[in-house]
Amino acid sequence: RQTLFFHDAKTGVPIHIIGTMHYNPHSIAKVEGIVSSYGKANRLGSVVLESCEERWSATQHVQPEGSKMRSFLDNEFQTAAELAKLYDEQSEKENIRLILADEDIQSNNMRIKKAFKSTITDIVNPWKGGWESIMLDLKRGYSENFDPRSTNRSTKEDDERMHLYLDRDDLLDMEMLRSAPISLARYVLGFVARKPLPGSLLLAWLAALLGYGVLHGTGDLSLADEAKATAAGLLLNLLLGVPLFGRTLLVTLLSDRNEILARNIRAECERLQSEGRSNQA
Repeated sequence: RQTLFFHDAKTGVPIHIIGTMHYNPHSIAKVEGIVSSYGKANRLGSVVLESCEERWSATQHVQPEGSKMRSFLDNEFQTAAELAKLYDEQSEKENIRLILADEDIQSNNMRIKKAFKSTITDIVNPWKGGWESIMLDLKRGYSENFDPRSTNRSTKEDDERMHLYLDRDDLLDMEMLRSAPISLARYVLGFVARKPLPGSLLLAWLAALLGYGVLHGTGDLSLADEAKATAAGLLLNLLLGVPLFGRTLLVTLLSDRNEILARNIRAECERLQSEGRSNQA
């Protein structure tokens, strides 16, 4: 579950992808086991993380190796990086590199803003193909990221390659889901640790909303009024929330970034091949 092993089509270098839920104990244990197995066999060539220089520097600053915060906010990225460092120090010949393969956060933020603007434009222009464009992007994003087996199956060879995908079954693995509350708590606390002011404001806002809901509930609304309010909220989500956030998540934050990660992984495979280390992952 949550892993893929294959060889790069161009270089033949083995690639072992580990899909994780950030801060999840189950994911951390899986990363530790797989990376260690390659390190002990002297077959670890590189460790590639879905992070960038700015985000990685912030993580290292807030929770450096060996610190109490590092232990409290245990995560799969630092676990993998620390193992790479350990096996690199033990190796006499090879250089195990840590690769930050994601796009920089500033470029990512710019693409998100652009996606928001284009989606709003499409929402208010249904007669010019805007809604159709949104639906096509949502369908493509869902298929590529959650149900890849539903597409790209035109030949027998394609059918045989279906195991080379992670899909919704990996996401819904019970072992990982049982640890999801820990992931959520660490994620929020990690955000507060890295950005104290906005993080604290976010927590205060969420607490205020929760408190208001508990104390006031639905007030004096009748059953009919509650039903109308619920229907209005559902309609608003369908018309605005799903297109705006769904398209940004599925396309901008997942599909497009997958291509960026793939290009950087390919570049690292080519480096390993050029150094005569095509048998290392």
